[in-house]
Amino acid sequence: MTFYKSLLCLFLLPACLFAEAEVFKDISYKATAVTDYEKERCKLDVYTVTSKAKSPVLLWFHGGSIQQGSKSDEKHVKKVAKHFVKHGVGFVAVNYRLSPKVKYPSYIEDCASSIKWLIENAEKYKFDPGKIFVGGHSAGGYLTLMSSFENPSVKKVGLDLSKIAGLVPVAGQTVTHSTVRGESHIPKSIIIADEKSPLYSSAMMKLPTFLIAGSNDLPMRAEENQLLYAAIKKNNSNNRLGIYNDRDHGTIVSKLTVKDDPAFKYILEFISNNQIQ
Repeated sequence: MTFYKSLLCLFLLPACLFAEAEVFKDISYKATAVTDYEKERCKLDVYTVTSKAKSPVLLWFHGGSIQQGSKSDEKHVKKVAKHFVKHGVGFVAVNYRLSPKVKYPSYIEDCASSIKWLIENAEKYKFDPGKIFVGGHSAGGYLTLMSSFENPSVKKVGLDLSKIAGLVPVAGQTVTHSTVRGESHIPKSIIIADEKSPLYSSAMMKLPTFLIAGSNDLPMRAEENQLLYAAIKKNNSNNRLGIYNDRDHGTIVSKLTVKDDPAFKYILEFISNNQIQ
């Protein structure tokens, strides 16, 4: 992918570059939320592009080891959201329930429910229903991947995966997540890839996917993403892998908002090049 091709993709997006976002906050995405904790955490913020044209949209799961974090994180969510909107891409920031208050697969069911909500409400917020993308950072990357193929959690909430145009997991764990292992009393030092990991179900991952990690990311994180890419690259001709030099686990996402950032440009290119037919 060349620099000039990336620039071209910027102009292929809706003609609303550098638009300001209109934000709709704390929308409940679970109509049948039962517990007080569901009512508290199962909410999202919608950042819309102020343009007459329908825009692509990126739904985003925050990081935090599935134990902490928020859609209101200034550096890793809100600033990123506004940067995407300025470049013509709507943004939906999602909260989900956290461990140890809930355990696997409750948070995956939440994430799948939020994607379903966006699919059902995309046109209400002037998003293009053919260009709905899902991504997230760290734990959010893991949750992105675990919400994107046929599994009991996806089936339980009735998510139609064919309505998702592509995935952008950033620095996501592709083996069984350390918190998920901890819930089963498996030490973090023991690495597994069972049915609770993206790697285990790589053959089922058919959606266009752009895996991103930093060369100085957490131990094994870049290699995990390289391994998953090797497993899924044959599944879809639009699958991509980006390992960015001198990025650690935090800067791989925070630098997306830096002018002329190559990772951000290639995400825009990925969004431009993929659409539900």
